[in-house]
Amino acid sequence: MKICFVAHTNHSNSRSWIRYFANDLGHDVHVISVSAECEPIPGVKHHHVVLNGERKWMYFLAIPQVRRLVHRIAPDLLIGYRVQSNGFMAACTGFHPLILAAQDEKIVTPPDSRLLRQVVRFTLRRGDWFNAWGEHMAHHMERLGAPRSRIVVRSRGVDLSVFHPPDPARPSFRPDARPTIVTTRGLYPHYRHDVLVDAMGLVVREHPDALLLVVGKGPSEGEIRADVRRRGLEKNVELVGGVEHRAVAHYVQRAHVYTAVVETEGISSSLMEAMACGTFPVVLDLDASRFFIKDGENGLLVPAARADELGERLSRALGDAALRARAAEQNLKAIRRDHDWALNMRKMEAEYSEIVRTRRERLRAGSDDASL
Repeated sequence: MKICFVAHTNHSNSRSWIRYFANDLGHDVHVISVSAECEPIPGVKHHHVVLNGERKWMYFLAIPQVRRLVHRIAPDLLIGYRVQSNGFMAACTGFHPLILAAQDEKIVTPPDSRLLRQVVRFTLRRGDWFNAWGEHMAHHMERLGAPRSRIVVRSRGVDLSVFHPPDPARPSFRPDARPTIVTTRGLYPHYRHDVLVDAMGLVVREHPDALLLVVGKGPSEGEIRADVRRRGLEKNVELVGGVEHRAVAHYVQRAHVYTAVVETEGISSSLMEAMACGTFPVVLDLDASRFFIKDGENGLLVPAARADELGERLSRALGDAALRARAAEQNLKAIRRDHDWALNMRKMEAEYSEIVRTRRERLRAGSDDASL
């Protein structure tokens, strides 16, 4: 198939998806990236639309260029990743079949924007097929106008050849002797590393040798380092920096506990990767978290983004090896069953192939409507 994505190539979720379809599944993949930052993906044909700024309204200015590019590429399938931005531009091209996938759980961000709600409704009405990574996302898509019969609920999954326990025979085994916590989200303000660093100040009271590994890069690095110094946690917090995605597994496999302070989420690839490695999750109590975690059984849910709440649960997780061991077995089984990247990508490929076949049959039959 010739597949065209309208997507940001500097985001790990879109990069891994695009790269797999091109390099592992062997499709002819094009990507139209409307962003000031565009990171090439090997094996993929890039078409970069540069905007003079990053404000949301500027996506309207890119529509004519995106439309020309799509019709010049003439793909079998057009995929818009993130409904209200890339998906909106893809919908404005008038091209079918159009696949839409959402990134955020509420679909509309910020959720109280009446204008963006109308943009999303417009976009979803023009989609032919919808990928929802979790049931909570499907629910919001349906409320905003996507036909439930055309929404497929399935995560992209985890590459189990990379993310797995350090000792497959003992999923809860950790090679690091220190009580170790890992977070693998980018260093951006909305990931609330400030709350996490403050929580570590409470954790070390009970676990003085506890170590927090902060894996990622971003503009908040200086502030995070300053917070660590202010709290006197230089021996307890290590900023690893940005690493290649496959290398993230090394740090997750070292850690006893995975955590993230994210207040809105679609489906967390980082959480799935931690579960695949047998690393115990401590995350905020969101719809996206409850999709995977039953509190006190295979992870701990934190009611709010507060240092005292997070610190208490991190300390509890580090001190309860039996709970971590039970969770590791359960989480690994669930990931292997429902969130195997290779298997889920093959299912997605089969669905897309059927959509393309159906469209070609309709065109051969003389239908003027290329949508499904």
